[in-house]
Amino acid sequence: MPISSITSTQITVTVPATANSGQLVLRTGTAQLQSPVSFTVMYGSVDNFISVGITQLKHFALDRQGNAFSDNGTSIYKILSDGRTQPITNSNGDFKTIADFTILAIGDMYVANAGNFNIVKIAPDKTATVFAGDGTQGYADATATAAKFSAITGITHDVLGNLYVNDAHRVRKISTTGVVTTIAGNGVDGYANGKGTDVQFGNLEGIAIDDEGIIYVTDREFRNIRRISVDGVVTTLVGSGATGLVDGVGAAAQFTNPRQLAIDLAGNIWVTDEDSSLPVYEVREINKLGVVTTFIKGTAAKGVLTGPAFSASVNSPLGMMFDPAGNLYIANTGAGVVSKVTFAPIK
Repeated sequence: MPISSITSTQITVTVPATANSGQLVLRTGTAQLQSPVSFTVMYGSVDNFISVGITQLKHFALDRQGNAFSDNGTSIYKILSDGRTQPITNSNGDFKTIADFTILAIGDMYVANAGNFNIVKIAPDKTATVFAGDGTQGYADATATAAKFSAITGITHDVLGNLYVNDAHRVRKISTTGVVTTIAGNGVDGYANGKGTDVQFGNLEGIAIDDEGIIYVTDREFRNIRRISVDGVVTTLVGSGATGLVDGVGAAAQFTNPRQLAIDLAGNIWVTDEDSSLPVYEVREINKLGVVTTFIKGTAAKGVLTGPAFSASVNSPLGMMFDPAGNLYIANTGAGVVSKVTFAPIK
């Protein structure tokens, strides 16, 4: 197995697709090291979950009842089992340039309504109300419609129902009562880690939060994934800032255009990445040790292909989501197809 890196306490290797589960044995010269426990190689199989009649399919989400939803940037749709769609919102004066949406366990949907500089709550009965933002561009931490947003690009929620949004070089929190506060960022376009207003972000898009309350964001401008700890300290998780589609550990990894994020049941982070000049599209995994590996590749010419993950293909993937069973759903913007990835250990 190829060795990616070696430290005094850690050896990182790439497990080939044909490997079986068992104990890891490392031999060098006459010396031999054997892992004290067995490891498990997980096999990913890609299927077409559903073909959707939506032009430019972007984000994807499931509610607790298993109902599927997606958007095309101007409207959100419920996806029926046969691929037909029912509009949840319509492109009109109330919804302009939908940047993202998220669905709470209780069924409430929150829409990052970027074109109108606000966050809209949609109840299960489709009743829509403005949850935060006064509808004019600006910056103000306040409660509900007294708050101001400037350029919302992503939204997610934690287990308590608090919302988190990327907004013009800042990451902001909206409590369950609508109180908007800034977690990190000073609104300046730049790259600086730290805390509070000492932090600078570039062009943020994807945002996700794990069960421990740690926030992750994609910075497309500086081609990295940033981590925000529970106490608000911002660090760079992976990515050197150099342009590339290079796997590796921490700053040795390279991204070209990291977009959306998803977190699996084990706490690993998944990101969609692309080099549109080639074009090449990738779904990449970042494990808890900061090791970046490419899980699925694709090109526009290959389209969406099913089968084992190492031979499957994606087409301009964007939104992703894991369901409670650990299956991964990928919205292929370039094909109007949602791919479903199931995982099983290799015996």
